[in-house]
Amino acid sequence: MVAQNKKPWKGDALRILFLSAEYPPQTGWGGIGSYVACMAPALANRGHDVHVLSSAAGQSSSDYQEDGISIHRRPTIRIKGLYRLSGGRGLMAARMLAGVSAFIHSRRLKVPYDVVEYPEWGAEGWMFALLRQKPTVAHLHTPTFILYRYNDASASDVRCASRFERISVSRADVVSAPSQMVADDVAWKAGQNFRLFASFPIQLIGNGGEADLRLPRPNRLCSSRVAWSRVRHRRS
Repeated sequence: MVAQNKKPWKGDALRILFLSAEYPPQTGWGGIGSYVACMAPALANRGHDVHVLSSAAGQSSSDYQEDGISIHRRPTIRIKGLYRLSGGRGLMAARMLAGVSAFIHSRRLKVPYDVVEYPEWGAEGWMFALLRQKPTVAHLHTPTFILYRYNDASASDVRCASRFERISVSRADVVSAPSQMVADDVAWKAGQNFRLFASFPIQLIGNGGEADLRLPRPNRLCSSRVAWSRVRHRRS
């Protein structure tokens, strides 16, 4: 994952699935989409087989190649009575649907992934984490319970929605974060149910019109390479 060396490590090539409703340009709404749009091509450039599954409401189904990665766009599935089942809690219903949609669409692709990475926000990976059929990586962005400290929402809705995000984090094989502060906040809320394996700032360095991905390695935290090694160990 170091930009200067673009050859894959010997024997380390993985088939990686990113779950991200946000992915530019069609659904590039925010920071999660920007993160995946940087990480996915960088990993593909190292020789990995990288796929991105974007499940978003109203999106047409399509499959195409871009920047060396396979992009799969799908609409969210329809679950009759879901809003009523959630007791009228919109945030909770959205997270239930996101996780079910991502899981079903990934199974329909019939691609044998080695590892699945997803954001905790939106709980797209809660079914993957719950069933543990594949090694999982949860990358922290801004969980619901933090975001809605500063936005109006039903307290019970936020609490129930956060449970699905908590499942996706606490049962993940690897948890990464953009900062230790975010990791500590989530660890406190989750009751210390996970150990942070990787925490790193992402730095984009311009290089003749192209952006290289560089991942600094803090002294007291495991590097991203160590984190991915944990996933490889479980796969073997």
